[in-house]
Amino acid sequence: MQVTALNEALTDVAVATPEEVQALYTRYLAIPAAERSYVFAAGALLDRMQELSLEITPEDPAQAYELRVAAEVTTSGSGAVVWIAAGAAVVVAAGIVIWSKRRKICTK
Repeated sequence: MQVTALNEALTDVAVATPEEVQALYTRYLAIPAAERSYVFAAGALLDRMQELSLEITPEDPAQAYELRVAAEVTTSGSGAVVWIAAGAAVVVAAGIVIWSKRRKICTK
């Protein structure tokens, strides 16, 4: 419900005042990190915040997936690091971070 309401509120973010943008960003941060990927206009919100020189809190997308257990060290392969927890998997190999949750694949 929060995500849907925020997506609707973000339709006019490009013309929002600094106070309105800050209020929308506060609502965005109130959404659990694992659900923020469903805020489809988050990019427009962050772009508007940059235009207005508003402070943006840095986020680590891996935090949304409760990564707590690292895989055991292997004796073969390239030595990728894999964490699996709460239905998500994160692989770090060759300097690329790949995470997956519920059939969504993201890379960074």
